[in-house]
Amino acid sequence: MRDAATTFLQSYRASPHTTTEKSPFAAMHGGREMRTKLPMETYCDDIVDREQVVNTNAKMVSRDTCAKEHRLKVGDQVVVMQKRKNKLTTVFNPTPLTVTNIKGSIITANKNEWSITRDASKFRKLFGVQPQSSKKDGKEIYEAENDTNEQSDQEEHEEDEEYNEGDIEQNNEGANDGNVEPPIARPERERQPPAWLRDYKT
Repeated sequence: MRDAATTFLQSYRASPHTTTEKSPFAAMHGGREMRTKLPMETYCDDIVDREQVVNTNAKMVSRDTCAKEHRLKVGDQVVVMQKRKNKLTTVFNPTPLTVTNIKGSIITANKNEWSITRDASKFRKLFGVQPQSSKKDGKEIYEAENDTNEQSDQEEHEEDEEYNEGDIEQNNEGANDGNVEPPIARPERERQPPAWLRDYKT
């Protein structure tokens, strides 16, 4: 009698219900079917559905966050995001690095003996800097940056000279006409440092 009851309970627990289409054992154990003496057929419908849901959610997240593939290449000059140690810590480390290896979204960059591997979202490309080749060293890159800075300073100096010449011409025309209007005096607002810098001496 005991053996018959055990066999009956085993069959009942392994039989799927007509309404839920799941066996009592599977309902109590997270969908895992009970092992019986009968050959079991593996159903992949749940696995396929779960995979489709995961892929759909990933696509929706990429669409909502405007995600796109990175455009970094081997040899590009980049800066890497760093941990915030205090209030004055910048978001990115100012030390430029050179990309040496790319594997999907995993980027490896180094400078001298320092090598770091992070996701592509942790890097930012430095524009206006020539990609570093194997023959270039830090001295040549430093000279290129100095040339760029000198050129920008020269352009600003030329613009200031043109602006001053225009002011002189306008003043001369006004003096000849005899109608010189005094400049409009506007009060300057008092500039105060932000509150989060009050504990620092500036």
